[in-house]
Amino acid sequence: MTLDQLRYFLAAAEHEHIHRAANSISISASVISQAVKSLEEELACTLFHREKKRLRLTQDGVRLLEHSKDVLSRVDGLRKEMSRKDLPLKGHFRVGASHSLATSVLTPLLSKMLDKHPELSVDVHSLASWDMIDQVLAGKLDFGLGFSPVPHPQLTLELVFTGINKIIVRKDHPIFERRAREHYKLLNDYAGTVHLATEKILMARHFPFLKSMQLDRKINFGFNSDFVAIENVRHSDNWALVLDMVYDENKKFVRDVPYPGESNSNYTVQIVKQKSRRTDAFLDEAFSAIRAHFLKLGDKIE
Repeated sequence: MTLDQLRYFLAAAEHEHIHRAANSISISASVISQAVKSLEEELACTLFHREKKRLRLTQDGVRLLEHSKDVLSRVDGLRKEMSRKDLPLKGHFRVGASHSLATSVLTPLLSKMLDKHPELSVDVHSLASWDMIDQVLAGKLDFGLGFSPVPHPQLTLELVFTGINKIIVRKDHPIFERRAREHYKLLNDYAGTVHLATEKILMARHFPFLKSMQLDRKINFGFNSDFVAIENVRHSDNWALVLDMVYDENKKFVRDVPYPGESNSNYTVQIVKQKSRRTDAFLDEAFSAIRAHFLKLGDKIE
């Protein structure tokens, strides 16, 4: 018994005529006749009384008609349901991101997804980038979002943003008592605050930029969270090397000190997932939201 056989039987029952049924669904009369015959043989019953050129359902035919309508209705409903692109997401997922990204990017975006999909739940892990990478590799996170991750053969990295690092100090820093052209040079009189060194990200204490810009003389404070860097700068004479997006969110507390000339102090934000992790509706929607966020952020910063 096939779905097509049930459809042909249903057409014959509705039109009570083989040829009219065939014309209604644009198929040959012989195909419908054969479908009815096959069903009768398989079910070991007679489905129609043949009265000259007219067909009338038998009692068994009436029973099959009811079941056929139900089956075909369910199949059509299933087909429509499976073709929908706006189905609510279900299930529990675990994601991770560098501290500032977990707070300023993932949390707002995932909160909106939860409002849209009530049967969805997520755990958001705020981690150092290297820790996030380790947990994605271990399969403990469905995906991660990190700063300048080092490529790995088991990971897929998707670039979503490229920015620059900025030199910042507190708004009432002593260098601002001098002429603007001296500000950058005066930084060498003060200690620096930079990201802790790690082998799994490309921004850290020994980032070549610091040496090329002659800012590696005195580093006395390391951080793995941008919030720590901001607080350190607010409460000391230290300068800090932070992301432009972090500076943009904290302008009321700090000022940037422009580089003398061009800077090669770039960083990236990348989506990180295992190559073996299959993409699903949750990842598709989450990644689309992340891409859209950074597209807007790029316009804002520029």
